[in-house]
Amino acid sequence: MRWTACVETLLGEGVDGFLEIGPGTTLTAMGKRINPEVAWTSVANPMALAEVGS
Repeated sequence: MRWTACVETLLGEGVDGFLEIGPGTTLTAMGKRINPEVAWTSVANPMALAEVGS
């Protein structure tokens, strides 16, 4: 699956957290199955995104 390969490549490059922006949490859920030890965050709207940055 390309999603798995992309995530594994990013992890290999040292990425230690992912942020999903949008109305659902599908990518976050799939990512947690690939590597649950990495920070996976999902935000649904701009106000929630502002809270992540603070």
